[in-house]
Amino acid sequence: MSMSKLMIQSLSLIMEPVSKATPELHRGQQSLSMISMSVALLVATSIEFRGRVMGLRMLAVYGLPLGLVAGGALVERIGFTPQATLYALLGLAATTAITYHWRAVLWHRQ
Repeated sequence: MSMSKLMIQSLSLIMEPVSKATPELHRGQQSLSMISMSVALLVATSIEFRGRVMGLRMLAVYGLPLGLVAGGALVERIGFTPQATLYALLGLAATTAITYHWRAVLWHRQ
């Protein structure tokens, strides 16, 4: 058995009791992970950039349901593989556009 399969199986054994427990427990576990992620972002970011970082986090988290709804509709129309490929290409295009637009800031050029 490969190491990745072993890790996935062990993770599923750990998470299975939580997911079979009450939905409230599952939501509580999810809330704790979101809080710890926010704390980690705030601690790792310098004071002058905290607002920007938390704004990007909010865009990522609160925009997720819209992307999931659109993804579900696309999967029904074109299938999973083309939809996943389209999302990956859109993500790469957005990352490239952001990098190009902010290249002077990212690489400290004047």
